[in-house]
Amino acid sequence: MQANNCRPKSSLIQKWRMSKAGGCKFADSFLNFREMDTLTIAKPQVEIDAAIKELVAEQVEQCTIVHCRYFTDEATGVRIWPSTFLVENTGLRCKLIKAFNISIMPEWTFHFTENDFIRFTLVFEALSSNCSSFYMKEDIPQPYAFYSEQVRKNSSGVYTVEVFVK
Repeated sequence: MQANNCRPKSSLIQKWRMSKAGGCKFADSFLNFREMDTLTIAKPQVEIDAAIKELVAEQVEQCTIVHCRYFTDEATGVRIWPSTFLVENTGLRCKLIKAFNISIMPEWTFHFTENDFIRFTLVFEALSSNCSSFYMKEDIPQPYAFYSEQVRKNSSGVYTVEVFVK
């Protein structure tokens, strides 16, 4: 049983601070928008993982970074095979160099996400200079291979794509 020595303050922030500090419970523990003057919605800052920065800094040659998002409606395990490529419109293939937030086959990475995207990053060899578009293809001998739709090449070499399975 908690001590009942804390009284609700008029400010939502003060209520939050008191509940964090002393564990006081309030009947109106949900956000009460009538008590708020303004509501600020912060845009999340995306930070590039230090390992990705280090890998890119170590690369003598250029590389292509593909941030992938895969929608799932249930918690699932995912992995990427080393036989995953970027296939250029010229027919050339760029090999996978490194994967982040997803295991390389035979290991699995389990994401306990439902009705949301699983996000992972893949680093490939650089696209050729005469490439104008590409798609990602996981070339495997079983079902549920990742693939992307056609992506137009940009000058930065960094892409965000939605991936699917077939």
